[in-house]
Amino acid sequence: MTHTEPRGKGADAKTRSWWDRLSTSAKLILGAFTALIGTAGALFAIVGNPFAPDPREEEAKKSPAAVAAYQIAKCRTMHGLGAATVVVKNWPAAGVPTRRSFERCEWPPPVSTSADGYTLIEDRITAYAGKGAAEPFNALHTLTAPCDRLAVSFVLYHMTSRVYREARIRSGPVFLVTSIGVRDVPVPRVRELKQVPIDVQLPPPEKGGFFVLLNGHMEILHAKCAPS
Repeated sequence: MTHTEPRGKGADAKTRSWWDRLSTSAKLILGAFTALIGTAGALFAIVGNPFAPDPREEEAKKSPAAVAAYQIAKCRTMHGLGAATVVVKNWPAAGVPTRRSFERCEWPPPVSTSADGYTLIEDRITAYAGKGAAEPFNALHTLTAPCDRLAVSFVLYHMTSRVYREARIRSGPVFLVTSIGVRDVPVPRVRELKQVPIDVQLPPPEKGGFFVLLNGHMEILHAKCAPS
């Protein structure tokens, strides 16, 4: 006598595939996931893998100059400096500048507080109306910066010529910039004053404060943080 195995629920379960055993909701989820993978693959084929390393970053790793150029470009984009590495802004009042700012991107960063190489130096200008342009000084420049030393570029306007000078100053003291004659040619002279002139009122002290006295023939072109 031949014995035949009954075909019940247990037998059906053994012969059904894993797909048949999935519930309807599970099939829908798996189908959507498969479609998403297919769509992502097609998108990567068209526009490239967005998670792939930036080729510019890979190129920048090859040399310090490439690293600096790449980091400075990122810094300019992040802070809206456009194509410029240094941006000078002026806020005039009645035609006279009362506030300026110097923004720049450098690499490596000049100060530890700047992760991307960006620094902002602000210059607030106090004019002394009773002093003429030929006086030793007629304006006080108060600069604030995220560092203790600045490299400041000055220009002396003399007749139709200009003479430039860069000097390092430190926060705290008052510096006077005047002109002296060198071989009959006037050049800027920067010196730290031992005593603040009696007619100069310094603003309340704050961290990173630099004080520079100028007359009408002198001007600050730009300033940047300098190594201590």
